[in-house]
Amino acid sequence: MNGQEDYIGKKDRAQPGTKNRSGNEVIEARGTSREDSPAVFDQRADAVSISGYFSRIRQVWLGQWEGKNHRGRSDSASQARTCRPRSGHWRAHDRESPFKKNFGRVPLTAELKEQVRTEVQQGKPARLNAVVLAMGIAQSSFYYRPKAPASRTPRRQRPTTLPNAVLKRVVKMAEGHPWWGYKRIAVLCRRAHVRVSNRQVYRVMKAYDLLAKKKPKRDAELHQTRKLYELLPGAPNDLWQTDVTYIHVPGYGWWYAVTVIDYYSRYLLAIRFTHSYSAAEAIEALKDARQEAERIHGPLKKDPFLITDNGTTFIAKRFVKYVADDFTHLRIQYRTPTQLGLLERFHGTLKREEVYWRIYDSPEHARQCLAEFRTRYNDLRPHWALVPACGGDPVTPAEVYTHGVVTKIPKWQTWAIKAKKNIDSMMDQQEAVG
Repeated sequence: MNGQEDYIGKKDRAQPGTKNRSGNEVIEARGTSREDSPAVFDQRADAVSISGYFSRIRQVWLGQWEGKNHRGRSDSASQARTCRPRSGHWRAHDRESPFKKNFGRVPLTAELKEQVRTEVQQGKPARLNAVVLAMGIAQSSFYYRPKAPASRTPRRQRPTTLPNAVLKRVVKMAEGHPWWGYKRIAVLCRRAHVRVSNRQVYRVMKAYDLLAKKKPKRDAELHQTRKLYELLPGAPNDLWQTDVTYIHVPGYGWWYAVTVIDYYSRYLLAIRFTHSYSAAEAIEALKDARQEAERIHGPLKKDPFLITDNGTTFIAKRFVKYVADDFTHLRIQYRTPTQLGLLERFHGTLKREEVYWRIYDSPEHARQCLAEFRTRYNDLRPHWALVPACGGDPVTPAEVYTHGVVTKIPKWQTWAIKAKKNIDSMMDQQEAVG
């Protein structure tokens, strides 16, 4: 295929003297030499008389057509296609725009479209598509014909409003279950043989302001949370935490470590390794912790606050009855393990620095290893949260709990103070509304 056939098009490959679809006589297309090709492009460029544009195209093709192959590349350029195209080359100036919709380098107007069609129909040996391509105009843009507003397909209309009977039943269902969202209300309506979709229920609940909002904190919940954040310990034995973690012993199954830690100093008061996490074992762990505290500080002047989660061990009647005499027991909120974060973090340290380092031969072996870990943790291991108030390196829990080293306020206490202020403001707002 030569260059003429490229730009005239496949459908115009007719014998010399014949006519194309437009009724125009076709010049000789087959066998045209490359020396004749500039004349062909001269005729193509003259098909549309646009000042400045086609004259440049004509000069480019007349000056660079010699020595080109059928795609406009020289033989050396075909062998080394990675070469940078020189200025004026077709690859640098006449490549297709990367945009899908390109209105060309000339404004695409109705007058221009009509002019192009008229020139092509007056006998110029060029196809309309080739001329549009040479002008740098996307064919989809050139042939686009906007539809009249009346002929456009109307958008899908929203379904009609629900009947009053159905509307009332949806509203009644939503008002009767204010704690559920629109999807669950829609399911309940359909189970009650009310034919509604999720979208319809959503629109009804939105119109009647029945959509589930963010659950406000109840007075009792706010009170308990506020009291919990007031428990910022200022000295050893002000606040203790206790919890249970799992440890597997090969051949003996799962065993449990009940831990008790002093919140202010991070001192591990007791770690009881047992086969059960019943209330009785938790009580024995508290007895061991109190015995250790009284060994160091003597009889406690006041009962420590004891923070636990809501596990079955700590809500059992036996446990509640025991701590009522010797502790001020508080449980964290449900699904808020961050309020027991210090002890949870300690259990991670216990696993990484002891449990994951060895395989225990027996429960007794595990009990001895945990006792060694308790000594190492309290007396040798510096704690990053225990930085002396005078500055310097962090100290160990034993130095704070036993020797009374004063430390800086941990970062978590700053966060707790801010949280307490937020809770107080929320309670004040509720009182103002009430």
